[in-house]
Amino acid sequence: MIIKPFDYEGYENVTLVSDNYIDNVMPRCKGNTWKIVLTVFRLNNSIITIEEFQKLTGIKGTSTVIEALQEAVDMEYILRKQKGTSFEYSINQGLV
Repeated sequence: MIIKPFDYEGYENVTLVSDNYIDNVMPRCKGNTWKIVLTVFRLNNSIITIEEFQKLTGIKGTSTVIEALQEAVDMEYILRKQKGTSFEYSINQGLV
């Protein structure tokens, strides 16, 4: 399968992240935290399980995902809201 990274046909499967956001947030994040932030950007306002984060980011360890999530929350790049026994994650719009 050939992946064409700049094929935006239809725009339904494109996550747009501003250069300014990337330039300011990425250098401040550890690698796994950056993966978490981009995953939340992609699935904004979604309930995302630890297993889904692992699958989407390639981070194998559950504790590593939890640590990276907590760091992203502590740095206020993402927001976490309790939804029953799960959490909903969203990008902190105050930073965008």
